[in-house]
Amino acid sequence: DAWFVGYTSTLTCGVWVGFDQPTTIVAHGYGAALALPVWTQVMNKASRHYPAEPLQPTMPIQRATVCSISNQLATTGCMAAGTAYDVDLPVSRIPAAACQVHGGSQWPFAEQPPNVPSRGGDLPGRVFRSFRRLFGGR
Repeated sequence: DAWFVGYTSTLTCGVWVGFDQPTTIVAHGYGAALALPVWTQVMNKASRHYPAEPLQPTMPIQRATVCSISNQLATTGCMAAGTAYDVDLPVSRIPAAACQVHGGSQWPFAEQPPNVPSRGGDLPGRVFRSFRRLFGGR
């Protein structure tokens, strides 16, 4: 079986390529090789009738610099050790404490990503209504 599932702000599409009984389709026949090209063609044609809009976050998001070893806020020690990385997180999921594994002073840890509003409006409701229309609901 080869799968690919993806979405835009207006469409969700899943593609399955395979046989009724388990058997190899082709060597290295993964989703990216078999299902993704089908998904791409479907989404390109469908997007002509359902143009996508930028996806908006449904909760406040901030960028944090985190240590990959401790999963706490990165310090200058984490930066020197090469274990610090940036990640966009819901504000409620940003670690409260600085890394105690590597020592050092706390790195400036959170910033609002540019041009990203903090609320996403009624995205779950729009998705639900899309599925209702797709599957014949009222």
